[in-house]
Amino acid sequence: MNKEQLQQQINDMKAKLAEMEALLNQPVSTINYWHPENNDFYFYVTTNGDLDYNRYYSTENTKRFRVFKTKEEAQHYADYIKAEETLRKAIAEANKGWLPNWNTHIEDKWCIELKAGLCDLKETCNKSYKCFPSFMYIKSGNLANYLMNTYRKEFITYLSY
Repeated sequence: MNKEQLQQQINDMKAKLAEMEALLNQPVSTINYWHPENNDFYFYVTTNGDLDYNRYYSTENTKRFRVFKTKEEAQHYADYIKAEETLRKAIAEANKGWLPNWNTHIEDKWCIELKAGLCDLKETCNKSYKCFPSFMYIKSGNLANYLMNTYRKEFITYLSY
């Protein structure tokens, strides 16, 4: 093997390490489909956003959904739900009744996106394609920028789940 080949292998390894480090720094995103068996403890989020736990008992072959094996998983979901509710309210109030019209390609529809691997946000204008639930769309770029800066933590929590 000559020096050029060795240098190329080193450069390839450096690139691979940079890629692996970027993956390591991505926000944790877990969708949990675990289901408890009889006598297992499980955690869940109450209607007011608190965490609670219980023991699973079943005489039938039924499953509970949106339950979690660990308190940390339940807390991650609770944070997501709280962020979603905060964003729903803030965006609705800011839009003052405006809703995106998906039957037209003329109307600007602004949204906040999470930049991959950077845990940072950007506002984007969509006219013809829908990537998010309708409540996430904002009627102007200035308003999108204001909401993005005011609710940065909530957007990152919601978009990274």
